[in-house]
Amino acid sequence: MTVDMYGIMAEYDEKRRVAEDKMLAKRAQMYKNYPELKKIDDEIRNYGMKMTKLVIEGGLNEGDFKAMEKFMHHLILRKKEILLSLGKSEDYLEIKYSCSLCNDTGYLEDNSKCPCLVNRINQELFKTSNIGDLIKKDNFQTYDASIFSEEISKKHGVSPAARSREAMKICFEFIDSVEDKKSSNLLIYGETGTGKTFLCSSVAHALMNDSVAVNYQTSHNIADICRNYKFSDAYSDNTTDKIKYRSLFEDEVLIIDDLGTEGNNSFLTSELFNIINERIMGEKSTIISSNLGINDIMSKYGERIASRIIGNYKTIELIGSDQRVHHQFR
Repeated sequence: MTVDMYGIMAEYDEKRRVAEDKMLAKRAQMYKNYPELKKIDDEIRNYGMKMTKLVIEGGLNEGDFKAMEKFMHHLILRKKEILLSLGKSEDYLEIKYSCSLCNDTGYLEDNSKCPCLVNRINQELFKTSNIGDLIKKDNFQTYDASIFSEEISKKHGVSPAARSREAMKICFEFIDSVEDKKSSNLLIYGETGTGKTFLCSSVAHALMNDSVAVNYQTSHNIADICRNYKFSDAYSDNTTDKIKYRSLFEDEVLIIDDLGTEGNNSFLTSELFNIINERIMGEKSTIISSNLGINDIMSKYGERIASRIIGNYKTIELIGSDQRVHHQFR
């Protein structure tokens, strides 16, 4: 993922600061004009601290607890009555964050990314990488089935058009699985120009529009990310490299486009296995597109990677002539 997460999180810090400053200013004005409100808030705070301390120390019996709880309830009701009498909402003196789901932290209680953060990341991704231009022209809305031949391939026993429709169906099933919070994996392979990148881009477009965190990388980019992180200067600040590297493992959806074009060595093979294996174990969804079929993947990357794909990925082979001459697919 080629986004400045530090910059984005700094934006969230600033949003929280602004919201908290606004709340403090409102409280100061209301306390000045209506001193009873400050007295009530002080009592609520002090009683809350006292109850917590007594519970921790074990010095609060059930009767005392209920009495204090009743008094706290009375204070809260009185505060609401005052605010309503002044034409204010009951929560007028509470912090108003721009996102009520995460309180402008970017993360939910289970430590997953809030939809607002996913949207912000996707906005930045559109601006800072070529995926924005890619999905504008390569998405399900621009799909043209007429460019595929209906003539049945003797080799495959099915026509390119029928196979294209089958691939579309599988991609929609992948999208549904991800949106239902179920992990799913696809290997889309075939000759150059049969629509692999088009399908990857279309899936990315659909998921990003539904606030899903999609990390779209070519295999070349993944190789660079791994090298930059693993071989960075020990004395340099490689925090950005680490974020990009961990995103390959942790983002909700990873799309690896053009696997097999990045060159190959034992280091990259090991890194690729780690990414694929850890994502499977962590139930993170992945799409791989490649000119290589399973047998070629086994020859190039070895049995470990091939077996993980065979056992955990749905595969679809795209067939037909190079459709790039139609300016539709790559």
